Amino acid sequence: MDLYASGRVDLTNHLRLLANNDIDLMFGERRRGEQHGELIFQDRLVLYAAPVQFVDLEGPVPLVTYPAPSLTREIALDVLRGSGRGSRITCTTDSLNGLRAAALAGLGVVLHAESLPPHGLEQISSRGLPDAGDIEFVLVARRRVLSEPESELREVILMNVTRLRTGSGR
Repeated sequence: MDLYASGRVDLTNHLRLLANNDIDLMFGERRRGEQHGELIFQDRLVLYAAPVQFVDLEGPVPLVTYPAPSLTREIALDVLRGSGRGSRITCTTDSLNGLRAAALAGLGVVLHAESLPPHGLEQISSRGLPDAGDIEFVLVARRRVLSEPESELREVILMNVTRLRTGSGR
């Protein structure tokens, strides 16, 4: 068995890969209440920015985000639009390091899971910005009965949920 780990999940693409039997198991995100996959944990989504970043409390929010399709991008745009604030995408990047670097450079804010804060960024969600709600982290398998290696990987993930959520072991 070959094991391929992807650090960034494009859910649409990965679900297609599962359906085509190209991958066997995926750890990813879903909106709260969706049914696909096995719920591993739930987390609150919050906005993060550089410690000295000033966010105008009146105008559109400068947003640093993944390219579409991205669940956190969709949620950020929906929440900001729904609040009447709006947004302007100031940077798009396909890596967490890119999001972090752009936010640290002052280009904008990043929507991210609260228990997995990008290093060096501060939570700013309480500064008059709308609540983005929760996101769920899930395991999605290609088949109902897991193979032995898939089952062992699932168990390792389940045993380490606390480490995943607190960022320990980085």
